Amino acid sequence: MINFVQHLSDNHYDLIDMVAKHCFVSCFDGTDENPYLKRVLTHDGYCLTFNQLDFNDMFTDQVHDDFKSYKNDKKSNWNPTHGYVQQEDNYPYQLSNGMSKSFDALLLQDKNNKNKDCSSFRRGFDIYWHLPNEIVTDWHSTKNIWNLKKYNQITLKVKSFKMSPELQKYDVMHRQCYFENEKKLKYFKIYSEKNCMLECLSDQMIADCGCTRYYIPRNKTVPICTAKDLMCAWNVTGYFYENVDSHPCDCYSACNNIEYELYSVSEDDLDEDMKLGEYFDMDDLRSEEESERFTVISIKTVKGKIEERTSFSAYQMQQFISDFGGLLSLAMGCSILSIVEIIYNAFHVKHELEHDDEKDEHKEKF
Repeated sequence: MINFVQHLSDNHYDLIDMVAKHCFVSCFDGTDENPYLKRVLTHDGYCLTFNQLDFNDMFTDQVHDDFKSYKNDKKSNWNPTHGYVQQEDNYPYQLSNGMSKSFDALLLQDKNNKNKDCSSFRRGFDIYWHLPNEIVTDWHSTKNIWNLKKYNQITLKVKSFKMSPELQKYDVMHRQCYFENEKKLKYFKIYSEKNCMLECLSDQMIADCGCTRYYIPRNKTVPICTAKDLMCAWNVTGYFYENVDSHPCDCYSACNNIEYELYSVSEDDLDEDMKLGEYFDMDDLRSEEESERFTVISIKTVKGKIEERTSFSAYQMQQFISDFGGLLSLAMGCSILSIVEIIYNAFHVKHELEHDDEKDEHKEKF
């Protein structure tokens, strides 16, 4: 492992692709090279991603060409603030809620894989969920799937957060979020809190170590950290994670944002009579030995439970007048209109008295 890291170069993506084992067998349409899934490098190594934005839609021109592995033939017409620009040929793909609209995949794992040099003590597969404009990080929610011959069903709850544009007049420190285009990132075209944090970590690592980890966005002049730099990189990462709640680099969430929350997980045995080959449109399930290593995952959203939260100004002028008048009416038996009438009558009486005095003075002169 050390020799491998020590000799990483600009063609390291090709090297990893050559030595990495393929764990993906089939998706819901039965193809081995599924057009919906793309291979990308993350902090855990090679991963398969669904609905990820294309390199040109995701990154700015400053990002190193290594990240072109985020290549996607589909052009995005979506962002978290406005949703889809058009309603036809949408990408990222829209997934309806409910069982019939789940994302299903058949995976193959090595049951004898107990490599002590792996980055994690866990076995099996780590399933992450994130926005299409984000790179998978440790800050994203995850679920580990490791049991063989199981049908694993993961249900997610979708949360939508929106903020009224009228709140943009308030300082960022008070509202604790950014509106679209309020904070520009060097490497990402679309702002998100996790993208900001990843960019902040990259800048800190470059400043302290003169390099950055292979999965972290960098510009075209910054090298990848090798074995001699790893201790420095780990120290920077550890310190950053310990202080992430202090909002380094002023990384706050987006005012208009979408989040995925784990709702439920269920696990069932794969029936011997379950015709996985037919379901995944495969002629057979490989050898009998491989059939003992299959795992099926099914990911869906909660039916009819998209949680929406919209933030408005706490008090607008009209609402303040209305609430103040209602409070007076409740506590004093009067209203704003009553106060206006009292003030009007007071000035009117004063004016009448002054007018009468002027008449009396005029009569005395004659």
